[in-house]
Amino acid sequence: MYLSATGWVPPAESGPQGGLWRNPDYRYSVPVPEPLPDDGPDWELVLDRLAMVEKSTPQEVEHRIRGRLLDVANLCAAKDLVIEDAIPLTAAVSMVRDSWIMLRSCATTSLGARPHIAGNYRRSADDLIDLVRMAHTRRGSFIIPIYMPVRPPEEEPNQIIGLETAPPESGERRVMRTFAQSLAIIGSVVEPEPEPSANTVQDLIYAGVSHEFAAGLTRILKNKSVAEFAANFEWATLAGPAPSTPRHVAIPAAAAARIERLSRRLKSERPARGIEMLTGPVIGVQRSDDDTGGVVTIQTVRAARLCHVSVNVSRERLDQALDWMKQRSTALVSGRIHRVGANLFSDSRDSIGLFAHEQLFQPDG
Repeated sequence: MYLSATGWVPPAESGPQGGLWRNPDYRYSVPVPEPLPDDGPDWELVLDRLAMVEKSTPQEVEHRIRGRLLDVANLCAAKDLVIEDAIPLTAAVSMVRDSWIMLRSCATTSLGARPHIAGNYRRSADDLIDLVRMAHTRRGSFIIPIYMPVRPPEEEPNQIIGLETAPPESGERRVMRTFAQSLAIIGSVVEPEPEPSANTVQDLIYAGVSHEFAAGLTRILKNKSVAEFAANFEWATLAGPAPSTPRHVAIPAAAAARIERLSRRLKSERPARGIEMLTGPVIGVQRSDDDTGGVVTIQTVRAARLCHVSVNVSRERLDQALDWMKQRSTALVSGRIHRVGANLFSDSRDSIGLFAHEQLFQPDG
């Protein structure tokens, strides 16, 4: 339920007409009838009251309630003069077609880094893309809302002393996070001079950027009616913690030439061999009995299969990883991965770092 997911506390006792819900962050309580059909006057009253308390509008509150299991990317093609009612048809076609190509490529790279997909999209990734819906366009610089239905996380009971956990990330959420992460990191490397270094291009690949993604973005930006390509992300409230990727990303049309050159580099690039680089959210932090360090576990994908990879870490890195877990940041594990019993481990201590969206924190080891 939306109220529980956003910090509201249910009434200790409910009467036949419902009860008062309260939130520690607000001064007011909100009466909520039971049952509450979403097509009657009581529904409108509750929306009005929540909007007043949350300093929002009833329409925005209703959008959040109905979207509690939807990740949303509001894609925007903007020009210097705001386009409210119309956009050239060629620009609209490019927005829809190439945004879909970008999202489809991210679905494949969310299951393993690929600088050039070359038509070999993963079937399981395409199954996730089949879930995506496009809502009606909105006024204001031609905004296209893209909806990804997401599953609520399956939380596992925490029965181990000293272990702190976070909900796992669904495949649908991983696709949308990869899309947001790819936009953010490509936007950060196309503006400064000189051209991205070889190491920076590798960082882009591990973030989820591919030749297909960069080429699709280039085609959108090269349209004369587009001054920038922007995306605003809204994360489903009931699908686990929201990732720490930027909620708004804007890439100017002036960057089209640099992104086009980057797409050509990605077409001939190859992932670095030898040491594996795996990314994903931190889902487990366990302190050692002597409190000198512990084990950090990320949820990631290896050989196109969902898995957990753990790293033995120092106390300092353990504390950092706990913050990353709480903030739902993307972490990076580098090293040679080996199996210990039923678990996968990196062979290097402290070989985990924060995969930032504007720069890459290189792990030790």
